[in-house]
Amino acid sequence: MPSMAVRIKTEDMNQSMAALQEKWASLAQGDFNYSFLDQDLQKQYEADRSTAWLFDIFTYIAIIMCCTGLFGLTTYLAQQRRKEMSIRKILGASVSGIMLTFSKEFILLILLAFAIGMPVAYWAMNEWLSNFAYHVDVSASIFIIAAVIMVLLLLLTVSYQSIKLAHINPAESLRNE
Repeated sequence: MPSMAVRIKTEDMNQSMAALQEKWASLAQGDFNYSFLDQDLQKQYEADRSTAWLFDIFTYIAIIMCCTGLFGLTTYLAQQRRKEMSIRKILGASVSGIMLTFSKEFILLILLAFAIGMPVAYWAMNEWLSNFAYHVDVSASIFIIAAVIMVLLLLLTVSYQSIKLAHINPAESLRNE
């Protein structure tokens, strides 16, 4: 089916469309169907917007689930390490030292997960962006910001249990043993 692209002025849209329809009828057989480029582009990007919306929702759900699981894991490990932390406190460990000792394992695990996930995310983002006519390059700053946010979320989630563990009375904890 023949087609053509025409640039028209928006001031006299009805008159221009009537003239185009007349010219089309004299040149080609078939119906005069038209669409506007800005609306066509809008339709193409609508799928990306709905996909981004779904990614946002599932990302928030995954973050909440991870933080809940992490909180449960820290509660369990705090109970397991209660005696150890009490002995450390008796031997002179500070509250910040106990919190750092308890949080260090989790920070290392998060950084290991980041080191594994970063190349995969970099590759996936480059593949997705290569489908666009104009795309931006993926910079390292995005990954640095993501790592900082991950560590902050981890510390926020773990801090309650680590503060609680650092402030326990060693005499009560060791008396039960």
